[in-house]
Amino acid sequence: MKAAASYLEAGQPVPAPIAPNLGWRLASGLICHGPAFAGAEPAPPVHALARPGDLILPAGPDESARALMPCELMPLAEPRSRGDWHSLLVRTNSQQRRQAADLTALRTGAAADRVRHLVLMLPAPDAPPQMLPSLRAMSAL
Repeated sequence: MKAAASYLEAGQPVPAPIAPNLGWRLASGLICHGPAFAGAEPAPPVHALARPGDLILPAGPDESARALMPCELMPLAEPRSRGDWHSLLVRTNSQQRRQAADLTALRTGAAADRVRHLVLMLPAPDAPPQMLPSLRAMSAL
């Protein structure tokens, strides 16, 4: 039986995973990770931006993750073997390095280059049309 997807509108928090799942895999959209948010818009300092294919794992009580645009989350089953756990750790390490590089590209250089990098983080051209994050959210990044 295939687990049900979870859909988020822009500004909604990522829900806690539903047992027995470990977390989520982002199927579409963008998720912003950072300190607990006061409202629907991200407040600096954002420390990661998850893009489609990334894993979303539960964070501590002072951390939060919110959708920057409409998102689809797929449940992530807990690994069953030592090899599966190793693969998960390697994937999350690689993901964190790429997310750090993404934030660097979004925070340095000409504004046009930063906006272009954000747009290129969205799904491929053959994917269904996507709504961009709000201008306020993009400027906060």
